[in-house]
Amino acid sequence: MATGRERLMSFEKDFIYDRLFRRSSSGTRLQDFIKLTRRLSLHDPCHWHGLGLAYTSADWTDSVPLEVKRRLFMARRSHRHYLMNIKESRHLQNLPENITVYRAMTETEFASGMFGISWTTDSKIAEFFAFKYRRYGKYQYEPKVIHTLTVPKSQIIACFDRRKESEVIYVNQREAMYKFISTPTN
Repeated sequence: MATGRERLMSFEKDFIYDRLFRRSSSGTRLQDFIKLTRRLSLHDPCHWHGLGLAYTSADWTDSVPLEVKRRLFMARRSHRHYLMNIKESRHLQNLPENITVYRAMTETEFASGMFGISWTTDSKIAEFFAFKYRRYGKYQYEPKVIHTLTVPKSQIIACFDRRKESEVIYVNQREAMYKFISTPTN
């Protein structure tokens, strides 16, 4: 028989799912999750589960400022592994101690040193986003580059593969070794 806490967390998960998938569009899902967390005090596992769902099912997250996304993923809450499904958690555990990650970005983002949080472990995915992806909105006509870093696994916040992009969430680039790639490979 479920305890009161388990029933409450089950209710919270159902409520989050209802708010994010039945009452929200994929274009506003992350913003809607942020609004939801301002109104409700969710248990930590439900918070992380909801953030993982909202982020991975959002169509476009650039309307949420970078610092807000960083705070969301770096929040000092327990049970962060609930961001990921079981397969993604196992994948993160099985990664090597140092991981090469890639990020497609504009030359402006690269020059600023303020990189987004979404990276990939697959160079071909980065090439697609840098040189073929056309849904960049305001960044569509800016020149793109691929930035490559080698980071310790301990600095990877989450692995997501629900969109088949080999995505990792990485925030702290200061301690990483990096190299710069400016042209696509064939």
